[in-house]
Amino acid sequence: MNLCVVVLTSGLKDSPRNLPKVCYKIGDKSMLEIVLENVIQLNPNIIILMVERNNITPINKLIKHANYSKLISYCIFDSNKESKISMAEKCYYGRNVLVVPGNGPSLSTKSMYKMISDSRNVKINDKLFYLKKDDVDKIDKIAEYSSEDEKMFPPTETLQIETREQLEKTIRKRKYGKN
Repeated sequence: MNLCVVVLTSGLKDSPRNLPKVCYKIGDKSMLEIVLENVIQLNPNIIILMVERNNITPINKLIKHANYSKLISYCIFDSNKESKISMAEKCYYGRNVLVVPGNGPSLSTKSMYKMISDSRNVKINDKLFYLKKDDVDKIDKIAEYSSEDEKMFPPTETLQIETREQLEKTIRKRKYGKN
């Protein structure tokens, strides 16, 4: 499978620790290390870390010696500017894309595999979403509905999204409140 995994790592630094949230340890590993170890089992062609410029040093220190570090590319953005996943388009162009949160250590490889093995072009579940290569132009529209407090799309809408037309209709409905 021609797969690119985009890992969102742009959490704010915690002032006492001065670390991005993805660097917080759970046992002997950080949240990001756990996520990457699960992601690597999917055999992606490339892993893109979306990293805020201020967070690049601690994240790089964390993973530079890992055996999967050669698969990783960074998409660096400034915190004072709007960041969009499409900034990494040249890395994922022509590939199927799975977007996962870097602070989701409970996200299992099995859950991610279910996302990428589904026959639908678009699959959305909370902050995790998967797009086949023909639909990656919608990546920013889907991501903009992600927030800390709510699911990107309610479960009832997730079940309805099986085609590109249904995705566009759902986005219009969420954005404008109409079909």
